[in-house]
Amino acid sequence: MSPTDTTASDRCAPCVILVFGATGDLAKRKIFPALAALHQRGFLHRATPVVGVTRRATSEAELLAPLDAAKGGGAAEADALAAFRADVRSLSFDYTAGTLRAFVDAVDALAHERGAGGARAVYFALPADAFEPTAALLVQGGLFTAGSWRRLCFEKPFGHDLASAQALNDRITCHFDEPSIYRIDHYLGKELVRNLLVMRFANPLFGSVWDRHCIDHVQVTLAETLGTEGRAGYYERAGAVRDMLQNHLLQVLALAAMEPPATLDAEAIRDAMVDVVRRLAPVQAGDVVVGQYGPGEVGGHAVPGYRQERGVDPASSTETFVAVRARIDHPRWDGVPFFLRTGKRMGRRLAEANIVFRPLSGGPFAGATTGVGPNVISIRIQPNEGISIEFNVKVPGEDLRIETVAMEHCHHCVYGLNTAEAYEILLHEFLCGDPTLFARWDFVEASWRWVDRITAGARAIAFPNYSAGTSGPAAAEALPGEGRHWIVSRDILS
Repeated sequence: MSPTDTTASDRCAPCVILVFGATGDLAKRKIFPALAALHQRGFLHRATPVVGVTRRATSEAELLAPLDAAKGGGAAEADALAAFRADVRSLSFDYTAGTLRAFVDAVDALAHERGAGGARAVYFALPADAFEPTAALLVQGGLFTAGSWRRLCFEKPFGHDLASAQALNDRITCHFDEPSIYRIDHYLGKELVRNLLVMRFANPLFGSVWDRHCIDHVQVTLAETLGTEGRAGYYERAGAVRDMLQNHLLQVLALAAMEPPATLDAEAIRDAMVDVVRRLAPVQAGDVVVGQYGPGEVGGHAVPGYRQERGVDPASSTETFVAVRARIDHPRWDGVPFFLRTGKRMGRRLAEANIVFRPLSGGPFAGATTGVGPNVISIRIQPNEGISIEFNVKVPGEDLRIETVAMEHCHHCVYGLNTAEAYEILLHEFLCGDPTLFARWDFVEASWRWVDRITAGARAIAFPNYSAGTSGPAAAEALPGEGRHWIVSRDILS
C-alpha cells in the first residue's frame, strides 16, 4: 500500500512515533519532511503524536525550523505545516538510566493524552553503535507495553562487516523478534526500483525474455556528483563498497534477478530476493575495480580530491568508487554477468538499471555492422525517473538504413512531480506494519558475506586513480569486456 489517495483505510493504527537523533541531518532532511507529508495527506491517525528525541532540551520550533524553511509555498502549505506542528513534541533524553524513568513517563503521558494506546514506532536515526544500547534502555525503562505492538526502524549501515552485523543482530534480537525489526534502505522506496517488480512480472512481453537465452548482461549504475558533504568521518570508515554496494546496489540486483515470487506477500518477495544474494558466486581476480577521486571539475566548478576533503586522512586508502562483475549461480542466469558500479564525484548524477539483450544470432540482419544496436531496457531511478526501451528501426528513405531509437515512459510526465518520496513511502509501510520494502536479516547477512570477500581481497593500489568529474578509473571502463561497454541511457523526457 502506498500513500497516493487518502482513504480512512489507508491510515495506520494509532501509536506514538519516536524519532531518535531528531536534530541530526537525516531527521531534518528526510524523516520529518516525510512525516509532515504523510500527515498532510491524512495517512497518520489523528491520535498519533510525533516525538523528536534529543539529547539536550530543544523546542518544537527549533526541531521543525528546517522544515519551515524548506516548505515555503502558499496558505495551504502553511496551514498543513501548522497542523503537523501541533502534533509534534520534543522530548530530551540523554541516553542514560538516570533520565530513563522521566522520559518513559513523558511518553506514556502523551500517549494517554492523545489516546494513542501502548503501540510504539521507534526510528533510530543514530550511529549503528548506539542502536542496541538505546533499544536495551527502552526495554529496561518499560517503554513497550505488553500486548501492544512495537516496531523499530534502523538506518543503514547495519554493521560494518559480517561479524559486526551478526553481533549487532544478536544483541538486538535479545530484546525484539524479527517481525518487529525494520532495516531501512531508502532505495527500496524509490518508485522506479519498485517498478522492477511490476515491469517483470505483470508484463509477459518482458517476463518471457528475462533469462540467459535473451539477455546478454545487466548493468546497475549509481553515480554521484557529490563528495563527502560533511560526512568524512563516516565515509572514511565505510567507503563505496560498504556504503553503496552492500545495500543499494545489491537490492536493485536482487529485484532484477529474482525468481517470480509465488505471491505478493512480504515474505514471498523477501525470500526471492535473499535467494539471489545467496547465489552470488565469489568474485574472482579481475572482477573488482576500486578507485578514489583526485581533483577535477564537476558541473563547471573545480573540486578538490578526496584526500583534500575536510576530515579525510591526507594519505587515505578509502575507495570512493567500486565496479564489480557479479555472477549468479542459477540456471536462469548461467553465463550472464551483472555489472555493478558506484562512485562519488562522477561526471553526472545517475541511478539506473540497464538490461542489455543479446545481439542477433540469425536472420537477415545478423552480422549487420552499421545501425543495428542491442535492444536495451533502461530503468531510470534518478533523475528524470522513467523507463525506456531501445530498439532498431528503418530510417525513412529508399535505402535500407537502420538506427536505434528509444520508446520512453516519463514517470513524472504521467504522474506529476509530487509523487511520494522514498522515505514517505517507507515510513508509511513501517507504521502500517508492512515489511516488504525492508531488508530482512538473512538478506543483510548474505550481502555482508559476499561483500566481505571483496573487502578482504582488496589490495592497496595507487590512489587517486580517477579525476573528479569523470566516469571512474580506466580499468573500470574495460571491466565489461570485449564487445560490451557501460551504458548511460538516453535522458527520459524532462
